[in-house]
Amino acid sequence: MGKIDDEGYLHLTGRLKDLIIRGGENISPLEIEDVISKMDEVQAVRVIGVKDELYGEQVCACVVPVAGKEVDPKVVKANVAGKLAKYKIPQYVLSYSSLPQLASGKVDVVNLKKDAEKRVREILNTEA
Repeated sequence: MGKIDDEGYLHLTGRLKDLIIRGGENISPLEIEDVISKMDEVQAVRVIGVKDELYGEQVCACVVPVAGKEVDPKVVKANVAGKLAKYKIPQYVLSYSSLPQLASGKVDVVNLKKDAEKRVREILNTEA
């Protein structure tokens, strides 16, 4: 994904396959990550889509708190709600001590997604 500026230069803004499709809405994880990463108690964040029977995918924020602090999911959701559309508010906010990394230093999204989906299933099972 990208945009062309007034001078005709292309600026890459993200990857199309990273989009979360929730109930027909295309959601850019980068937009949500930008809002959450500005919170004082957040060291790192990666927003992903997790499987959902009704919507196809739900927004899930995987957050690494700053050392010695905790990240309250309600606070994260309220922060996003004040800045972005309602459908972009994470349904799930999961806390991690660190995000899984590839050898290149990038976040291992495949393993993060597997772990997040497992944790979401556990949350749903305890609520049922």
